[in-house]
Amino acid sequence: MSALGAIQSAIVAIPGEKVVVPVTNSTGGTSVGNPSAGAVTQEPTKFQIQPATAAERVAAGFLTVGILGSVIGGGVFMVLEG
Repeated sequence: MSALGAIQSAIVAIPGEKVVVPVTNSTGGTSVGNPSAGAVTQEPTKFQIQPATAAERVAAGFLTVGILGSVIGGGVFMVLEG
């Protein structure tokens, strides 16, 4: 079954069946929230992203040109007769 079919069948109302709404913390849910989840701390970590250097920008440019060239070249190769 496809993902779209599973989602669609989950939202279709069945005649004669009671629809159950999702629970929240005040209506019977048991999860405790964490208000600081996802907060960005100001302390530096070893995984912080640094600005790109000139060498990295040049390398990204070469890779972009190479990928675009291969995609365009492959398209031209498929269109042209052999």
